[in-house]
Amino acid sequence: MRKLVIVSILLAIINNTFGQEINTSFTPNAQYLYNQFYNGTIESKKGNQFEAKLNYNVIKETVHFVKRGNILSITEPQTIKSVSFASKVFVPVQENFYEIIEDGTISLLLRREPDLSVLNKSTGAYGMDVVTGTVEEINTLTEVSPSGSYTQYINNPQEDDTEIPVKKEYYLMYKDQAEPVRVGRISKLLDLSRRDVRTIIKEHKIDLSNKRDLIKLTNLLENNYLQKNI
Repeated sequence: MRKLVIVSILLAIINNTFGQEINTSFTPNAQYLYNQFYNGTIESKKGNQFEAKLNYNVIKETVHFVKRGNILSITEPQTIKSVSFASKVFVPVQENFYEIIEDGTISLLLRREPDLSVLNKSTGAYGMDVVTGTVEEINTLTEVSPSGSYTQYINNPQEDDTEIPVKKEYYLMYKDQAEPVRVGRISKLLDLSRRDVRTIIKEHKIDLSNKRDLIKLTNLLENNYLQKNI
């Protein structure tokens, strides 16, 4: 019995540390990247930091946080430097937030872009309109207390939910400007010729759909660009 208790405790610790379950099927009732909110930090461009429980709403492409039992959205993303939680970091791109894959002078970002046309403007989770809803306060957070620790379960898919397709697209960011990873857009972002960009891609056999290759490309572009502009 004692061994069983010890194993149970260890499994609970491991699950709490590494069991950050990522949602892979998004519906009007399962809009969040994670199935619970995690402690994290919102840092402003002025250097102020705000600690909160955070999650990423894939359908809204934004970060939500918990305050006094309510789920709120960040209303002025242009004032935010970064948001970090659950081993991920998000940065604002216009009105949305994208995940940082490779950070540097030139950064590689991941955008999860939902196709909301399939919903035909249906009502989404917590009574908000998924397509046009702009309300800040979405719902009162229900807290469950297993073993004395509070866990926020937020995704509640229903059997008749309509699955929302989500496309992953990579972007490069430089000086707070972001462009999709395409030759023409990279050329525009970094003020490089298309020929130079194509040469780097060809010489290093970069697959623009492969994340590892894109990390390599980001580093190559940063080194090439910075060297030319010293």
